Parts: sequence; structure tokens; C-alpha cells
Amino acid sequence: MTRILKRLAKTDQRIRDTNQLVDECRARIARRAKNPALAEQATKELPVLLRHLKELAIYRNCLIAAQEFEFDPPKRPPQLPRYIR
Repeated sequence: MTRILKRLAKTDQRIRDTNQLVDECRARIARRAKNPALAEQATKELPVLLRHLKELAIYRNCLIAAQEFEFDPPKRPPQLPRYIR
């Protein structure tokens, strides 16, 4: 397994964990009447978690692009040495 694939697997796990935290925050906000203090804390945490999730998604897309480049590099024409040109 290449280093990029290992990073991709770890990033996917972090995305799943962050999604779970976002769901918990949304549930706390929905149950505002039962515990207003937790709902207020979740209201403050939710934008931070969503921003973190967006950064993880961007990083994941970069890793996917790097993996594709690693397995299929662009074809370049053979370059001649300078002294031959």
C-alpha cells in the first residue's frame, strides 16, 4: 500500500468521525428544550466542525489527484539535451 493510499484511508476515517460529530451537534441543537447549555455549545461548535470537514474534503481531493498522477503520469515527449538543439 502506498503512502498516498494510507493517507487517503486516514483522511476518510477522519471525515467519518467529523461527520458523526456534526450529526451529534445537530441533534443537540434539535433537542434545545431538554438542555439549553449543550445546545448553545453545539451551536458554537457546528461552524468549526463544518469548516474542518470542508478542509478534509479538499485534502482528500488533492490526495486522489496525487494518486491518479502517481499511477498514470502525463506523457511527455522525449527531450533532447541542450547541446543537440
